[in-house]
Amino acid sequence: MSAPRIVARAANVGLVLFGTAIVVVLGTGGARIDLPFVSIGLRRLAPPTTFFCFFAALRLLVGSRHSGIEAWLVTLLARQGLPPRDAPTNPPAGARAGFLLGAGFGCVAAGADLVRLAAATPRPAPPLDQYLALIASVGVLGVALGGAAGVACGLVVALAARFARHSPGRYEAGRWTVAGLTILAPGLLWLAPLAGRADHTPFVLLSAASAVPVGLALAFVLGPAAVVRARRGRWGLAVGVIVALAMGLALMMTLALGPTGLYGPAREANYPNVLLVTISGLRWDHVAGPASDGRFTPTLTALGARGASFRTAVSTSTAVGPAALSILTSLYPASHGLRGPGERLRPGVEGLPLALAAHGFRTAAFVSCSALNGRETGLADLFEHYDDPTAFQDWLGRTALGSIFVRSSGRPPLRLRTAEETTAAFRIWSEAMPPGPWFAWVEFSDAAWPRPAHADPAEDTTGGGAWAARIDGPVPLAPSWAAPEDRERPLADWVHGYREALRRVDRAVDALQRIVAARGEQHHTLIVVAAEHGVPLGEGGYWLEPGRDLSEGVILSPWIVAGPGVRPATSVAGPASLVDLAPTILGLIGLGGGSAAEGEDLSRHLLVGRRVERDPQSGPVFAETAGEEGTPRLRAVRFGRWKLVRLPGGRERLYLAEDGVDSELATPRGSVERERARLSDMLTRRQSDEAEFVSSPSS
Repeated sequence: MSAPRIVARAANVGLVLFGTAIVVVLGTGGARIDLPFVSIGLRRLAPPTTFFCFFAALRLLVGSRHSGIEAWLVTLLARQGLPPRDAPTNPPAGARAGFLLGAGFGCVAAGADLVRLAAATPRPAPPLDQYLALIASVGVLGVALGGAAGVACGLVVALAARFARHSPGRYEAGRWTVAGLTILAPGLLWLAPLAGRADHTPFVLLSAASAVPVGLALAFVLGPAAVVRARRGRWGLAVGVIVALAMGLALMMTLALGPTGLYGPAREANYPNVLLVTISGLRWDHVAGPASDGRFTPTLTALGARGASFRTAVSTSTAVGPAALSILTSLYPASHGLRGPGERLRPGVEGLPLALAAHGFRTAAFVSCSALNGRETGLADLFEHYDDPTAFQDWLGRTALGSIFVRSSGRPPLRLRTAEETTAAFRIWSEAMPPGPWFAWVEFSDAAWPRPAHADPAEDTTGGGAWAARIDGPVPLAPSWAAPEDRERPLADWVHGYREALRRVDRAVDALQRIVAARGEQHHTLIVVAAEHGVPLGEGGYWLEPGRDLSEGVILSPWIVAGPGVRPATSVAGPASLVDLAPTILGLIGLGGGSAAEGEDLSRHLLVGRRVERDPQSGPVFAETAGEEGTPRLRAVRFGRWKLVRLPGGRERLYLAEDGVDSELATPRGSVERERARLSDMLTRRQSDEAEFVSSPSS
C-alpha cells in the first residue's frame, strides 16, 4: 500500500474518532466530563475540533480530485461553469485565490460566531440598530481576518512551490491553501470569550455547529454557483441563496430577540411602576440644604415638595460603581464585592431589579458613564435590558472575532454621554414597552465630570453655601480628568460649569417625568431620586473630584421619593444610608425587603396615613473611599450628628456634622470622648464582620 493511501486511511480514522468526540461534547454541552484539568463549554470543544481540523487538512493534502468528496465537489462546480483551473499558479494568483478562500472561511466563522452569541444572549438583545451594526462588524472582521490568513497561506504555498521547483495547478494550490486555513480555524474556539453558563448549553453549541456546514455550502458551493448562473440569466439558485441568507438572519434575530418580540407580552401585576434616577456628583446642599433656593434644580426642588425627602442620606462609597451597587442590592461594598476599579458584583448577589422581575416587572437600566460598564461590573446581570455608553463594545467583545479587536485596543478611556442622550435611550425603551409594571434605573453623570464654563460673577458669588466666598481666583488643584486646556481656567468657571451640568440634569429629570406622563402613568409611577455621591467644593482642599476624603459634601446624598402612597411635604430625620433605598422601595410598593439586605425599610416614615417620626439620633451608617490607584481606603461611621473617620494608619478623627458642614473636635473629653469610643467600636465591629464575610468560603 502506498504512503499516500496509508496517510489517507489514518486521516479517515482520526476524522471518525474526533468527529465522535465533537458530537459527544455538543450533545452534552460539556457537562459529562468533569476533570479539573479539562476546561468547560467551548474550551472543551476546542481540543477535539483542533485534531479534527488537523486530520481534515491532512486528508485534503493526500486526497485526489478524482475520488471521494473532492471528485463530487469538482464535478458539481464544473457543471455550474466553474471548472478547476490547471494552469500553473504564481504568488499573485496564489494571494488572490487565498484571499477569496479566506474570506469565505471568515464569513463561515462570523456566521457561527453570531449564531452562538444570539443563542446564548439573554433577552432582550441589543437595540435593533446596534444588532445590525454588530452583524456587519463581525462580518467585516471575519472577511478581513480570513482574507489576511488566506493571503498568507496562498503566498506560502506559492513561494514554497517555487522554492521546491514545483509548479502546481491552481486547483492543487487552492487545496493546499484550504488545508492551511482548516488548521488555523480552531483558533477561534480558543479565542471565543465565555460570558457564562449559557455558552455551555447543548442548544448553544449545536446551534453554532449547525451554522458551519450551512455556511460552508453557501460560501463555497451554492454561492459561487448562484453567481455563475445569475450571469447566465438563470436566477433560481441566486434567489434561493438570498432567501437562505435572509432566513439565517431572521433566525439569529429570533434567537436573540425571542419569538414574542423585543419585550414579549404584557405582564399583568397590580404594582406601581418605579423610576429610579441617580445623579452622580449631585451635592445635598444644592437640593435640600439651608442655602438651597431651587435656582439650579427647580424640577428636583418641586419633586421634593410634592413628595418626601431624607434630611441626612449617606452614601456608601465615594466611587460611582460601588455606591450604585449598594443602592440596587442594599449591601455595603464589601458585601456586594465591587469596592474599586477592576472588581465586580460577587456571584450569587441579587438585588432590587431581580426582586421586582420575580413579581412581573420589566427591568431596564440607562447609565451615562462607562465606569458603570454593565459587563465588567456585573450590573447588567441584574437587569433585563442594560444600556450604557459601552454597550456595543461589550456585545462585540462577546464574539470570538470581535474579542480580538477589543483586546488589541486596550482598556478604553472613560466615556460619558449627556443627560439628553441617556434620556433619549429611556424614551425609545418606554415607547416600545407594553402595558404592565416596569422598573427603570436612569443614571446621569454630567455633574460628576463637569466642564468649566464662562462664569457670571453676579451669579457665582452669591448664595449656594459657605463655600461660595472661596471661588475667586484660579483653581487650586484641577481635577485629574480635566482636559489640558481647562487646567488653568478660573475656579469660578469650574463652579459655574458644575452648576450648568446640574441645570442640564434637572431638565432631563423633567423630561423623564413627561415621558412617563405621555404613557398615561404619571400617577401610577413611584419616582425616586438619589445621588451615588457628591463632589467636594473646597472641602479638604479638593475641588470637583471625590474619592480622597469623606467630607459631608461628598458622602451626603439627596434622597427624594414621590408618587402613589407617599405623604407629600415630608422630611425624614436621622442618618439613613443608601443601602436603605432598595428595601424602602419594596416596602412602598407592598413587597418584602429580602433576607440578604443590610439596609432598613424606611417606608413607614413616608406612607400616607402613617405619621411615624424618625429619631434624629439614628444609625449607624457607614461609608468608605474607593481606594483607587493604591490609595489606602478611609472608613467612616455616622450615628446621629456624630461622624468618626478612620484614617489608613488607624488614626481617628471625630466630627460634629450638621447641615452638611463638618466641625472637627480635635480633643474630645468627657461625654464627647465616650461618643468617640462608641463610634470607634461600631466601626471596628463593621470592619471585623466584613473581613469575616470576605474570607468565608461561601462568599
